[in-house]
Amino acid sequence: LADFIMFMGITAIGVQGLPADANAPAHAAALRALYPQALVEVDGAISEKNIADLAHAGVRRFCAGSSISKNPDPAAAYRHLLQLAEAAL
Repeated sequence: LADFIMFMGITAIGVQGLPADANAPAHAAALRALYPQALVEVDGAISEKNIADLAHAGVRRFCAGSSISKNPDPAAAYRHLLQLAEAAL
């Protein structure tokens, strides 16, 4: 019935750049446990500090905004996040 499950990885809905919810990896792991075949996506506060934990918890899609768009080299920031996520698998 759904192509993926997306949840917010921030503490409150608002504008781009809000802080990460420390419970996001646990939320991702809970979703994976309930729906092991589902594709899990997280939106908000994706950064080099948490992407590996999220990937390890079962997230396979990341909606990274400011960590890429506010970086002086967005392409390099994207590649770095991708490398960190893939290394966590």
